[in-house]
Amino acid sequence: MQGIAELIEEFCECTEGYYFRPDYSGRFMYGRKCVGIVTDKGVAVAMGELYEFLHNRGIVNITKALGSPATDDMGLKTILYFPYISKASD
Repeated sequence: MQGIAELIEEFCECTEGYYFRPDYSGRFMYGRKCVGIVTDKGVAVAMGELYEFLHNRGIVNITKALGSPATDDMGLKTILYFPYISKASD
């Protein structure tokens, strides 16, 4: 069974307009790394498409699986990142 980090990566590979970041360190993370999704589609659209993707893959409690996502502005794009999800600890 795939872990949530791998499912997020698969989502980015299968869905146009998303780029997977396996090693993002967001605000107040003090060097810790987590997974993130870079997009210019907007956070609400990204979350909606990710929720639908995860639901279709059989994830029941998506909110619990993702934890508390955060965002950072990257100029023309935004990164939606998941501070408690990393490729190593998934």
